[in-house]
Amino acid sequence: MRGLLIGSLLLVSVGFSASTYPIVEPDLWEEMQAKMQRAQEKLKKEQERIGKALEKGEVMKSWWASLPMPEKSYTYEVSMLYTLEQDIPRVNEKGQIVGVLYPKGYTFNPLHYIAVDPPTLIVFDGKDKRQVEFVKKLLPSYPYRMLISSQGGVFDLMKGFRERVFLLNPVLRDKLRIKHGVSVVKWDKNKGTAVVEVYGCDKVGCSATSKR
Repeated sequence: MRGLLIGSLLLVSVGFSASTYPIVEPDLWEEMQAKMQRAQEKLKKEQERIGKALEKGEVMKSWWASLPMPEKSYTYEVSMLYTLEQDIPRVNEKGQIVGVLYPKGYTFNPLHYIAVDPPTLIVFDGKDKRQVEFVKKLLPSYPYRMLISSQGGVFDLMKGFRERVFLLNPVLRDKLRIKHGVSVVKWDKNKGTAVVEVYGCDKVGCSATSKR
């Protein structure tokens, strides 16, 4: 579930080939072109707005949360069982809903249905310089990873790490019970659990009460 934590905007446009699907109504074609042009202009403005907010570190500020560093390191596991909050419809080859495929309340474990292991999640507080520097030391050990910050300007963090940094989604934070940074989340597909290794000051070499 790669979630983005800052998602990219998608512009879905439909192309028509005159040789295969001739459009005889010129007014309709012109209206479609006008709509596509307006959509492109709207997308451009939205990209500019998000870009400015990203530079200021103001994107999804309601998601921000402090993740203090604990005195001692610890490890815990979280079951990845998920219960559907609504029915998943059954759809036939014509795209028509013909019933319910999975009912509301159905419980399953996503880790049992994916062929490839998810990336290791490295979760940290982007406003804590100690955590940022420690995460840089961890990177060689986790080549297949996602960097996730609980707060701070992800634009500046991406420049520092030279790779993408996502913002921690509150739903993921609650599901994985993340309260401290740095938290490294690994996956046990056989058990269907997330294994969360939390690095404390005993391993980072700092005082939990020291200034950031």
